[in-house]
Amino acid sequence: MTPYEFIAAPQVEEALRRASRCAGTPVSVRAVQDRGKTHRLAAVGQCAICRFVAGITEGRRQCRRLRGEASLLALRRGTPVPFVCHLGFACAAMRVLPGQGLVLTFGPFCPSEAPQTLEDDVKAGLAALGVDAEDAPPAPLADVPLVPADAVPEIAAWTAECIQTLWQQAQCAERVVSFEPEPQEESKKRRKKGRTPSRDPYQAADIVAALAGGNQNQARELVRAGLSEAEAGRKAAPKRVRARCIALVAAALEAAERAQIDTTVCWERFPGLLAQTPQVAVIQDLTAAAMKVLGVIKRKAARGPLGKQDFTALNEIVLSRIADPPALGEVAAQLGVPPSTLTRRLQRRFGVSFTQYIGRLRVDKAKDLLRRTKLTVNEIARRVGIDDASNFGALFRKFEGMSPIEYRKRFGRS
Repeated sequence: MTPYEFIAAPQVEEALRRASRCAGTPVSVRAVQDRGKTHRLAAVGQCAICRFVAGITEGRRQCRRLRGEASLLALRRGTPVPFVCHLGFACAAMRVLPGQGLVLTFGPFCPSEAPQTLEDDVKAGLAALGVDAEDAPPAPLADVPLVPADAVPEIAAWTAECIQTLWQQAQCAERVVSFEPEPQEESKKRRKKGRTPSRDPYQAADIVAALAGGNQNQARELVRAGLSEAEAGRKAAPKRVRARCIALVAAALEAAERAQIDTTVCWERFPGLLAQTPQVAVIQDLTAAAMKVLGVIKRKAARGPLGKQDFTALNEIVLSRIADPPALGEVAAQLGVPPSTLTRRLQRRFGVSFTQYIGRLRVDKAKDLLRRTKLTVNEIARRVGIDDASNFGALFRKFEGMSPIEYRKRFGRS
C-alpha cells in the first residue's frame, strides 16, 4: 500500500472526521510538491466563504501560496505551524507520515479570543480581491468556528500521531498477509481458539459501558488512567495530555453514539472543553473537565434504547467479585435473561463479548495497581483473580500490547 492509497483508506477518513469534529474546523491531507505546491488527497468539511473565494482566481492563488508556505515549514519542523490566510482566518499545518511529504491542514477558524475582528478581516481580504463586501460578506460566516487559538495545533499534533499509528498498523498487516497462508481448515481452528480484541487506545467503549452501567467512579478512573498514560515519560507533557484529553472525550462520544445513546448535550458541552483545556495542565482538573462532558452519558443511557438489560446491575455484580468473577450463566440468571441475550447486548452496544468485558475489567484494575503501588506482578495477578502469572501476562498483553512489567516501567509512578 502506498502512502497515497493509505490516506484514502476508511480508517484514515474516520480519523479525519473525528479530528474535524474535535476542532470544529475543516480538515484536509495534502501532498506537498516542489516549491510548496500542494495536491489534496482527502478532506472533511468546507466553509461557505472558502467555497466562494475558491471560485475567484486570485483568491484561489492566495490560498495555495499561504498554505504551501506553511506546509513546507511544517515538513521541516515536524511540529504544528499556525498561519493566517489572506482573509484573516487562522489555520494550522502539521506534518504527517514523516518522509512522505504529506501535511494536515486545519482551518479556517477564528480565535475565540478575538471574535470581533472576524467580519472586518474578511471584508478587508475580499476588498483586496476586488469583491465589494462593504455591507456584508457575499457568503455566510456562521460556519467559521470560534476556537481557542492553542487548541487547534494540539488537535493537529494528536491527529498526526493517530494517522502515523494507523500507518504502522497497516504496514504490519501487509507484512503478515505477505506470508504464505495456512491451510483453510487449520486457519479457521486457530482463529476460533484465540481471538484478540481490537486495541482501543482511549478505552472509549469501556468508559461508555461504565457510564451506562451507572458507575461514574469507574468511568472517571478510566479517563484519569488514559491521561496518566499520555503523561508518563514524555517531554512537554502538559500539551500532550491536553490533546489526549480532547481526543479521549471525542472517542468516547463516538462509542456512545454506536451504543445508541443520545450525545447531543455532550457535544453542546464540547466547545467548553476546548476552551478550558489550554489553561489546564493538572490531570485531576483535566479529568474533571472531561467528565463534565461525558457524565451526561450516564443520565442519557438510563433513558436510551439499551433494551431491558440493566447494565447497572451487571456492573455491580461483576465489580463486586472482580477477584473471583462469576460465570456468564450465573450473571445471566441473576439478571433474569438468557446468556445469549446478555452476550448479544454487550457485543451490539459496546463491541465486547462477556469474556472480553471481564478481561477488560481485570486489566483495568491491574493497570491501576501497577501505576500507583509497588505490589509484585504475582500479587496483582492474584488481586484480579488470576493465580497463574503467565496467564495474567498473556491476558494483559492481549489488551495492552505489552507485558505488565513493561507497562509499569512506562507509566508507573517513580
